[in-house]
Amino acid sequence: LTTLRGSILEDAVPSTSKHGLARGLPLKEVLEYLVPELNAHCLRLALNTPKVTEQLMKLDEQG
Repeated sequence: LTTLRGSILEDAVPSTSKHGLARGLPLKEVLEYLVPELNAHCLRLALNTPKVTEQLMKLDEQG
């Protein structure tokens, strides 16, 4: 897996003006806008377990 890091201004994402949400932008819409070739329907949320957290930390350290 490749770890990608970056910053995206909320004003750069068209869905910002539609939603006006205080808790942030819908992640799926942001991903679809930024990476249109990504099959977002194949993604799923990870379980909130210590093992998942550990694996994510290891991935983060690789970047």
